Amino acid sequence: MAKRRKKIKKKKTEIEESQKELIIKTRSDWIKKGLVNKKSYEKKYNDSIKNNDAF
Repeated sequence: MAKRRKKIKKKKTEIEESQKELIIKTRSDWIKKGLVNKKSYEKKYNDSIKNNDAF
């Protein structure tokens, strides 16, 4: 009896851009222990963008 070959079907690997990046959420206790919160980080970041030489 002859062996049958299995046909291998290729799946489309169309993945959205958001699914390409692995995003790991920060644990809430790590956020509480952090030296800078989100608001103060964003303030410093914006200051560094606006006034880069003085920063």
